[in-house]
Amino acid sequence: MSRRLQDLVRLNARDRRGIAPVEGTVAASPASFAAHQPADLRAETEATLSALPAGLADRVLARFDPGRVIPGSYEQERDILFFINVPMTAGGAVVGALKDVFDRTRSFGSGALKGDLKAEWQAALDAREAAGGRLRQALAGPFRFKRLSEMVTGASEVQFASFIRNPADRLFSDYVAQSSPDNPDHAAFLEEFPTFEAYVDGAPENPQLAQLVGMTGNVSEMLERLVSTYSFVGVSEHVSASVEHFRRSHNLPTLSDISEAAMDQAARLSPALRSRICKRHMGDWVLFTLLEPAMAGFEQRLAAVAYPDRLS
Repeated sequence: MSRRLQDLVRLNARDRRGIAPVEGTVAASPASFAAHQPADLRAETEATLSALPAGLADRVLARFDPGRVIPGSYEQERDILFFINVPMTAGGAVVGALKDVFDRTRSFGSGALKGDLKAEWQAALDAREAAGGRLRQALAGPFRFKRLSEMVTGASEVQFASFIRNPADRLFSDYVAQSSPDNPDHAAFLEEFPTFEAYVDGAPENPQLAQLVGMTGNVSEMLERLVSTYSFVGVSEHVSASVEHFRRSHNLPTLSDISEAAMDQAARLSPALRSRICKRHMGDWVLFTLLEPAMAGFEQRLAAVAYPDRLS
């Protein structure tokens, strides 16, 4: 068990109910978020946040910020949760642990067929009907939102959850994975994108938001769908804090078997290239800009409760 997870176990022993939401939370301010961005990203970040419909940034935080979400807010006794694993995020590390905290789980690989998913969805509905009472289920995999949204139309107690990551680091990791000989299609991939620079210019925009909520609409519309559909979006750079927030907000047992794979920045990327990537994927960047500081703050509060003697 990693040191961070040991911290969470210690924290849970001290505080079973969880940290209360922050009192007097100030409404989201586009200018305040933009002020913390790299200088060459600040203007575009501020402009994009300012262009969002009134209150949308605040609704994103109200939905996903651990400082605002009351513990147990998203608990449902008969829910079916789809955990969308965006490749090259911490989602893959979490998928394997879901089996220990849900009554019934199913996982899918990248090659899962549409018919297989539909069959498992029907099996989940049948299991819920047969159980009669409490039954919490999770289906996890690199799903696409369009397919899921069509499949679950009209169903009750369905939730969606996922992880995101800094767009530059995620794009670099994705290129490394797809160009690796371990990828059966790596030759065709390298023929189209012989260098990472080529991938920077050629990769579809906002791949994380596109997978989570579909490619239809502008950034504002994508964020609106995220808020109305998802009950949890974690941040890979703060995986332990994110997982703890997932546990508390959905009233789950501790997910104690998480492999904390390093989510280091792609050191080979220059600051200029990192900013160029984030500008091209501004939707993904804006979501990360909102949620990363929120999760970082929660991580600090977790440490303060777990180790109060370290406070000055």
